[in-house]
Amino acid sequence: MNSPKQVIVIGAGIIGASIAWHLTKASARVTVVSDSGAGGVATPNSFAWINASWGNPETYFRLRIRAMAEDHDVPVIENPPLARALYASVEVDEAVPPEHYKAVAQVIGYVLRLTGKMPRN
Repeated sequence: MNSPKQVIVIGAGIIGASIAWHLTKASARVTVVSDSGAGGVATPNSFAWINASWGNPETYFRLRIRAMAEDHDVPVIENPPLARALYASVEVDEAVPPEHYKAVAQVIGYVLRLTGKMPRN
């Protein structure tokens, strides 16, 4: 009978954690060494999640965006008609068209109230 392989993984970021998990599933005895704790340094401070960015259904991307937002305490407001209208009519760093002022102001007001930067009425 073969004894399980003993492996040391350096780093506890998403890559190191994934490698350690997969080795454990393959019956290896794994030790993870990291001076920054679980999640490493870059992984928990970044939106650069290692993820498939193609070939997944739209619901996967919506769930991924929500998870990243929650992980970084970013409020999520769902307004698909406004999102589609802005996507179709505004480029990055351009002004919001006047026909969308009211809807955008409502979203901004909601976020400000949510974060305590604007009193609730």
